[in-house]
Amino acid sequence: MRWLRKYRIHFVLFLGSLALRLIYVLWVFDKERFGTVLPKSVDSIALYFVKGVEHVYPASWASFYIPLAYFYKALNWLGMFDDRLFYVAIINCFLGAAGVVIFYSLAKIIFPGRSKTPIILSIIFSLYYPGLYFNALVLSENLFTPLFLGSIYLIWRYNGKSLFN
Repeated sequence: MRWLRKYRIHFVLFLGSLALRLIYVLWVFDKERFGTVLPKSVDSIALYFVKGVEHVYPASWASFYIPLAYFYKALNWLGMFDDRLFYVAIINCFLGAAGVVIFYSLAKIIFPGRSKTPIILSIIFSLYYPGLYFNALVLSENLFTPLFLGSIYLIWRYNGKSLFN
């Protein structure tokens, strides 16, 4: 149980942020609004790809919509785009809460020796309204934010050293 003591702040931040996001999604979730995305956005192109609709894709967008499309395709394979759109919002909440924990870990690296600063910054990041609002919508930000923060964390943390040594 040493690992539990070592990572208790991570757990508290994750569970607190998850609870906040779930409460918000339960409060504002609207199935009609959740399923709609901007017609020319990366999200709509990814959803077209999932549904098998022919669409002309700008070559410069490929790095954005292909990973997102496969994420949506996995959710579609699980049947979550049929009647269970609410479960996609729940997955968005978990991704958002994971982003808060990754943000905390990154803030610990940026501010070494300060114990309260990363916690305060993570709480502020957890309360950031667009982060809460996006959980109730089909948007790429839900997947992009934790992946982007995680990649920045890994680059900063390992600073050119191999991850596998």
